[in-house]
Amino acid sequence: KLQTLGASKDSETFTCKITVGTTNQDVTATQVVTIFNPTATIASTNVPVYVVEDHVISCVLTDMDKTVTGVKWDPAATGTDGYTLEDGSNDSGTKSQTSKLTISAAKLLSMKGSKISETFTCKFIVGTTKQAVTATQTITLYNPTATITPPAITVFWPVAHTINCVLDDLPVAKTAQWTLDTSVSNLVLSANAGSLAGKSQTSALTLSTAQLQSIKAAGSDGAVHA
Repeated sequence: KLQTLGASKDSETFTCKITVGTTNQDVTATQVVTIFNPTATIASTNVPVYVVEDHVISCVLTDMDKTVTGVKWDPAATGTDGYTLEDGSNDSGTKSQTSKLTISAAKLLSMKGSKISETFTCKFIVGTTKQAVTATQTITLYNPTATITPPAITVFWPVAHTINCVLDDLPVAKTAQWTLDTSVSNLVLSANAGSLAGKSQTSALTLSTAQLQSIKAAGSDGAVHA
């Protein structure tokens, strides 16, 4: 019934009344009930996460009149290495509260060693009957690597040379940036980005004979990086 009332109004006044005496006088008392229907929301329920940086999950509790303390973030726990939990505080204007969980890069890397994903649940306990209001986010862990094989090679400039950089453990295709250790005038490195196959992608840089000659003329050892 409170949910039905709350859908159309924020409050309702209830009056109890008895009629007494020969002149039927009313004796009354009232209570104003302000109705809240708290909900918890995490903007993205499934996200790819790179273990090279901290990850923050924000959980927003709406339609609440006071700050909820002791917000839970299962399976994270306060005082556990790698997790930082923040309750946040109630904004009286928006009637909302944002709790945050920060997972350190070191913790994500440790998790990646035994699993590819983890689901975190924020839990606000509200009301006199201590009802749980929850929201979840599942993170999929990625630890990207870049490999060029072999790392050093001798080439002869009259023949074009292609360098393949294999990017692994990616959720989406990326554009590799190629650089040369030594500055060579008017040398523009243009690579084939490649496409994602599974979790891998190969970026291919082909150096023309003219480009190799320019690199040689500049006195560079030709160290190229992706």
